[in-house]
Amino acid sequence: HVKMGNALYNLGMAYRNDIERLDLSSEAFARFVDIQPADARVPEAYYFLYLNAKDAGELTKAQHYASILQDKFPGTKYALIAADPSYVNELLSANNSIESFYDATFAAFENEDYKRAYDAFEEAKTRFGTGHPYISKFALLQAMAVGKLQGKEQYIETLRTVVAQYPNTPEQIRAREIIRFLGGDEDAFDKSWNAELIVSTFKYEPDKLHYVVVVLYNEDVVKIDEAKIAVNNYNNLFHKLEKYSIRSFIINRDDKTPAILIRKFDNKDQSMAYYNEVDKRMEDFLPKEADAEVYAISQHNYREMIKAGGIDSYRSFFDDNYLR
Repeated sequence: HVKMGNALYNLGMAYRNDIERLDLSSEAFARFVDIQPADARVPEAYYFLYLNAKDAGELTKAQHYASILQDKFPGTKYALIAADPSYVNELLSANNSIESFYDATFAAFENEDYKRAYDAFEEAKTRFGTGHPYISKFALLQAMAVGKLQGKEQYIETLRTVVAQYPNTPEQIRAREIIRFLGGDEDAFDKSWNAELIVSTFKYEPDKLHYVVVVLYNEDVVKIDEAKIAVNNYNNLFHKLEKYSIRSFIINRDDKTPAILIRKFDNKDQSMAYYNEVDKRMEDFLPKEADAEVYAISQHNYREMIKAGGIDSYRSFFDDNYLR
């Protein structure tokens, strides 16, 4: 239920903020609170149900959700904002920490003060520094504000900037999913929990032969041949003695996503050493504009992944067994 809950929550956000389908957003959030009643995001989900009803002119329903917030979650910022929208201004004037500043900025966004949400990114960098983990959150929120202020094309471009500038963050993953969603992939947020049906076929084999896979998501911007040349140049520069071979292939059958296979590594440790190295040298590894993911994978799991239809089937297994 956890991964399904995450997918429903993300769909609720996407339908509300990205394509403004309030009915579908409310359906997703209602299912989310039903299957994940103990999740920490439930008060926020009820707040979005309140906002969706209010924005749709369904004032009786909006009051129903406001009452739930008051009864079940009294004292939370969501209950306070629903009771008194001017509370947002109090939050903004009392932003002694980056967390409270972010909460206030997000509340301003939800109250349609998109310029305030846009400007907050630069303000947060100035006040709290560019290296703070919350900065990627502000960057994504700024991109969402761009979508409201400037339209879909500029929204996608700004999301791509988030993907490129904030690797290995939840915001990078979220931005990539939104790009896919805006491109017409309505399953962008739920492939991960569908993959639970497949993940049992994978084996943890740290001492067996391994590969590294590079998945390229924006071949419309960076061609797979450009990426292959960059990877080959990287290996010639940093790994000439290892003589790694590379080839391209289609990794996701449904959307024909291209990828690069780098082989071979004697075991997990060797493949993860390479993974960690390129993670720190991504500007040398791939063209700057590339939207890509990198994975270490055993030979057996590579074959199972291909049979399963793509990288989505493997992602959670990799996270659980290689990154934790």
